[in-house]
Amino acid sequence: MAAIQQREHELKRLQARIASTQARTKPPDALRLHDAVQKRLKDLRGAFRRNVPEGRRVIETLFVEPIQFHSAAEGKRFLSLEGGSAYREVGNSA
Repeated sequence: MAAIQQREHELKRLQARIASTQARTKPPDALRLHDAVQKRLKDLRGAFRRNVPEGRRVIETLFVEPIQFHSAAEGKRFLSLEGGSAYREVGNSA
């Protein structure tokens, strides 16, 4: 009888651990993430409009090849972006 109780106790402990892990690894809320990205892009567009030459230098630094935009899917409002970036070079220079 003690062995059964011990196993039940261990099972409850493991179930609690699984639940805790699942709560911590919950996928991000796509809508909240989308809104946050849109806000940051709006801020960035504003900064580029206030200082066009600096904005152009930033874009030229980040994208080492011409940027091409393509429709992601028929009827969707999203675009896919294609072009080589210097992200690694920029990220590693710090």
